[in-house]
Amino acid sequence: MILEEIERAYQPAPFMPVRNLTDANDFVEMRVYRSHSGALDRFFEIYEAEGLPIQISYLGNCIGYFRSIDGRIDEVVHLWGYSDLNDRIRRRAGLFADPGFKNFLVKGVPHFSRQENMILRPAFWRV
Repeated sequence: MILEEIERAYQPAPFMPVRNLTDANDFVEMRVYRSHSGALDRFFEIYEAEGLPIQISYLGNCIGYFRSIDGRIDEVVHLWGYSDLNDRIRRRAGLFADPGFKNFLVKGVPHFSRQENMILRPAFWRV
């Protein structure tokens, strides 16, 4: 049997416009979460109200936050830009030390069954 890769389409989450990459984003973290069936809408409500403001205050550069619209309809992908890996480590340490973010995690994490993280290096084409 041959398995084919399933292509997926995403749309920006209702609370987050897509932002362009710049040269300052030498490292991009891509985070992929798969929610339990039917849980994504409730997660977005909690995240927009409680998680997003705290994450933005520490991580700063959310390049995009997306929801799958076909294929795996229970998937969220978000991209965060950092100047380097040390910047990422410093910012995320501050985030996870924040009691408000810890409280959000107690409410938000149970909506998900799987998480993947990847560090990407943008390829800027110059002519």
